[in-house]
Amino acid sequence: MTDMLVKLYNLPESGSSISNRVAPEIKIRKPMASEKSLVVGWVRENFGESWGNDYGYAIIGWAGPQEFYEKAVGAVAIPDSTPGIWKDWLGETE
Repeated sequence: MTDMLVKLYNLPESGSSISNRVAPEIKIRKPMASEKSLVVGWVRENFGESWGNDYGYAIIGWAGPQEFYEKAVGAVAIPDSTPGIWKDWLGETE
């Protein structure tokens, strides 16, 4: 499967449909520009420094089915990303 790229800054407003499925005290929405430092700080704390430096895009690794991600978030396939970082993996093999 291939990796896919998502433009986080270009996502449609869809948080309301997700919010209906979680606890009432949880609100899901895009952050405002003035909240960028709060969001990036949280990302760095929970995922590491390098993730905090790459806030504008997201990568969906080994995405499948691709059509779902294309429709849901406008993801595009990253050329030549199969097998990607997994080509020399020391874990289980099929």
